[in-house]
Amino acid sequence: MSGLREEHEIGLDERGRLRRRSQFLGLRPHPRNNLPEEIMLNILSRLPVESVLECRLVCKTWSNLPLLDDNTYFADMHLRRHHRGLLLPHHDQQQHLDHHHDHDDEYQYHHHNHSNSAATASSNKMSFLFQHYKFYYVEYDENDEQSFQKLGRRIKLPSPRNFGTPVGSCNGLICLSKRYSKSTFFVDDPVYICNPITREYVTLPRCCVMSHGNYRNVRLVHGFGYHPFTNEYKVVRIYYCRNQRPVVGHVQVYTLGSGSGWRNKGETTHILQLTFRSNGALFNGALHWLSHESNIVAFDLAAEEFHLLPTPPFSYPKWSNDSTLWMLGGSLCLLHETSYFSSDIWLLKKNDQKESSSTSSYYDMKGGKEYQTWSWSREFSVELKSMNLNYQPFALTKSGEIIFLHGGKIIVLYDPKTATSKEVGNVNNTWSAAVLMSHFSTFVSLKALGENAKIIGSADEDSDTKSSKMNRSFKKKRSIKRKRSIHLGQP
Repeated sequence: MSGLREEHEIGLDERGRLRRRSQFLGLRPHPRNNLPEEIMLNILSRLPVESVLECRLVCKTWSNLPLLDDNTYFADMHLRRHHRGLLLPHHDQQQHLDHHHDHDDEYQYHHHNHSNSAATASSNKMSFLFQHYKFYYVEYDENDEQSFQKLGRRIKLPSPRNFGTPVGSCNGLICLSKRYSKSTFFVDDPVYICNPITREYVTLPRCCVMSHGNYRNVRLVHGFGYHPFTNEYKVVRIYYCRNQRPVVGHVQVYTLGSGSGWRNKGETTHILQLTFRSNGALFNGALHWLSHESNIVAFDLAAEEFHLLPTPPFSYPKWSNDSTLWMLGGSLCLLHETSYFSSDIWLLKKNDQKESSSTSSYYDMKGGKEYQTWSWSREFSVELKSMNLNYQPFALTKSGEIIFLHGGKIIVLYDPKTATSKEVGNVNNTWSAAVLMSHFSTFVSLKALGENAKIIGSADEDSDTKSSKMNRSFKKKRSIKRKRSIHLGQP
């Protein structure tokens, strides 16, 4: 009895804490003081995701607020308030939101700055996703250099066998890949989209070529992104057959909520680089890759067409062999290794925003008028051992420092002003992290987008996992039986 009484008291303490917090916020639920639902949603949209989830536990009325249903009103409003300047729906498609907030200066939307940084608009905090077998959500505070030393909050995601590298994170949605391997060959195929906050996920059909086990004959690049003008999330995969001549890429696009599955978009003659990081960099409504021909290739997610971008003014033709594409501080970033100990960091900027005189004025006319106003600017020269091979830039702080991930384990903070670096985290002691990418929590719902999403940890997922295990067990038994037959000389 004492144990039950103690557990009951703990529950009361937790509810009391939440009620006191709600009173502090001016949200005390009372029959004579019920606020209209629209005002309640407006107030809750100003709170961080974790606080909103806690508020839903205060009372039944708040639990029933339409935060995670098919209505995107709250999700869009919350996304705007906390992540202004990110990839948001175009203004014309959001008039039903904006006309309620004509006099709210904090809520004004500037849709010209489409960055993909995980930094919020009101703080020095940045959020990231660590992945190595398990996933962890980590926040870094510029005012606290020990942030990366703290164990992040583990988040539960769909758990397919043989995870590949994450394809990308966009507006709180995470695209995951599954690794198909045979001997030393492997292919990472994008097969999952999920939101850890809404706990929704969808499974995408696997690549038809790999359905027959032809991993050795396929190489694949991919990307995940969002276009604000069409208000659509899309997954792009381009696969190449090794024995096909001439070499061409087969382009497929999956639009969330369209109901049309993977759509074939023809072929491309661009031979995109296959590296440890083959996911396209999302910038300005397009995915970007480097090609073996030393071009920067963009795939416009709205028109679903390829274009060539201007390139920095390098003096030798095969510069792409020493370069990688990233997103840094909301800009498309090109990391170019100039020697074994140093690298240059170039950022793609609008011509009226460039701060360096070393820029390229060349552009491909087929790329449209949009890229005619952009050019490359060499922003930093960084001296760190074996830069391009072991150091990956993934964040730019408000004070102008660059955060690198070294060897998938050590987090390094580099100050370009003083050309000094220091270690601020060593994830080898906790996760031996393989991947670190920008990510922030949102209420974007896959069901609201039109997907037949399942819930992580639900009976449906357990059923899928059980079915998958049974299939693997059956294949294993059949393989053992076949080997025994061969050993005994049976046909």
